[in-house]
Amino acid sequence: MGSSLTLSLANIYMKYWEKDLVEYQQSQNELYFRFIDDSFLTSNDTEEDFKKNLDRYNLNNPAIELTYTISKHVNYLDIDIRNNNGTLETGVYHKPSHELYFLPYSSRHPLHIKQNIPHISFIRAFRYSSSLSIFNEERTHIEISLLLNAYPLEFIKQQYSKILATYNINQID
Repeated sequence: MGSSLTLSLANIYMKYWEKDLVEYQQSQNELYFRFIDDSFLTSNDTEEDFKKNLDRYNLNNPAIELTYTISKHVNYLDIDIRNNNGTLETGVYHKPSHELYFLPYSSRHPLHIKQNIPHISFIRAFRYSSSLSIFNEERTHIEISLLLNAYPLEFIKQQYSKILATYNINQID
């Protein structure tokens, strides 16, 4: 196991290493995000130009290799991202092995733990959903998952209402 400074030093180095790439993305009015060793970027370049550009960055340091997936639909961390006829749409990504299991409501865990599960799930749906229809789809997924784990419907509605109140939202339907 490495030093406790390893991650911090790697992030500092990557900030320096990616400086030109970030500036290029900004000059092209494109997106660039990085979380530790996972990056996401958009491009309107041709596929050939895009690959040449990334290959050029790969020459900067042989220990750092950018690999890429070119697609109109990708998953970055736990976000589902797609290009729908030029419009960027986002939602919550569920791995193919994802199952609808949460901590069962009947467990002996404290109530605040059970309250946090729908709370965090609804917040994530709000943050990641780029449209009301995508949000409502995820909300339905959350509610079904909770019901399958014996969470009372009133409990789910109460947690959802708390989220709406926290963010001063009257109602979403």
